[in-house]
Amino acid sequence: MRNKTIWLLAVLIVIVGIFYFVDKGKNTTVQKEVFAGIGEMDAVGMSLERYSDETRISIKDKETVAKMVEGLSGVKLKKVSDFSSESEYAIRIYSDHAGNLGLEMTKDKKYMAIFKDSCHIKYKIVNDDHDLDMIDSLDWEQKDFEN
Repeated sequence: MRNKTIWLLAVLIVIVGIFYFVDKGKNTTVQKEVFAGIGEMDAVGMSLERYSDETRISIKDKETVAKMVEGLSGVKLKKVSDFSSESEYAIRIYSDHAGNLGLEMTKDKKYMAIFKDSCHIKYKIVNDDHDLDMIDSLDWEQKDFEN
């Protein structure tokens, strides 16, 4: 009986360990998911839209684009099946060498969906040591719906 208990406990520990390492493997970064395929020099522009007040900004200045890439690259992500918060920010990334790239983020900056070509994957932002507040400090402009 004692050997059976030890074996059962050992099997349970192995199963928990496997789930732990499989779960760890699901973590990634915006750098790996978005920018690794294009490189920092290839990101030639970005457009951002804030849904709540219908404002937008287009960034073509290489220095500002580089700061945005750097700030977004440090965001650590964990894949999730869904999130209930509505998206607040849409960021489109323009590159000479990449297809359709973009991401959407919730207002509380806790969830993100990454779009590549026709595919999108949802993530939970798992670190706090990123600079996503830089998005709010940009010079946002009201949309012009008359054109």
